Amino acid sequence: MLKAVEDAFAKFTQQVLKEGLVILNDDDVPTRSIIRTIEQKKITYGKLETADFQLVNVSYSKSQTNFQVKIQNAIESFTLGIPGEHNALNSTAAIVILVTLGFTVEQIREVLKSFNGTKRRFEKIAEKNGKLLFDDYAHHPTEITATLTAIRNWFPDKRIITIFQPHTYSRTQALLLEFAHSFMVSDVVVLTNIYSSAREKPIVGVTGEILYGKTKQYKTSVHYEQETFILGYLKLRLFYNIS
Repeated sequence: MLKAVEDAFAKFTQQVLKEGLVILNDDDVPTRSIIRTIEQKKITYGKLETADFQLVNVSYSKSQTNFQVKIQNAIESFTLGIPGEHNALNSTAAIVILVTLGFTVEQIREVLKSFNGTKRRFEKIAEKNGKLLFDDYAHHPTEITATLTAIRNWFPDKRIITIFQPHTYSRTQALLLEFAHSFMVSDVVVLTNIYSSAREKPIVGVTGEILYGKTKQYKTSVHYEQETFILGYLKLRLFYNIS
């Protein structure tokens, strides 16, 4: 499976013109394994010292993610209005592109500072009496863990309640154990039934309740609500004191 993904990515890079540029995540082992097959100019980014653009010193302050990038032996500081090391790493990739296109570090710094994210990626939905409600489309265990870790770093003193609806039966079945472990940073977890996809049919025995049972093995504060209107209900209860 992984070999097929590597082959597909290697084939994809072959479509880049010979005078073009391929930007690669140096932290990703499978990506590094195909670097030698790429004939075009290559620039790497990541947390490793071997990266051409190295992400260093990620820290958090109120509503900010602060990070530095080593660019041609100079350490440059940047700020983001969204949380998480993963977003700092994504920003490092963007910095590679912008520097290559001729933008100055100061121009890039100002643009990143004003970036507050995209819809359904840590999107603030409501705030009242110190309570915050965010919406995020994370539907893969790695994304869930990264998002929850980012939230914990931004709000170390707040209780985190995660409401998660699994998306597709096949993904839930294939990554059941990974999903069960992905909520560990959260204080309370509420799971619902599976949101199906038009591209597949239900799989017998694969349900949101199965995910609840598996998650319960690793986390005590987990609940199951079959109906998907639970998000709206909890919003009313948390923010408008409706029981």
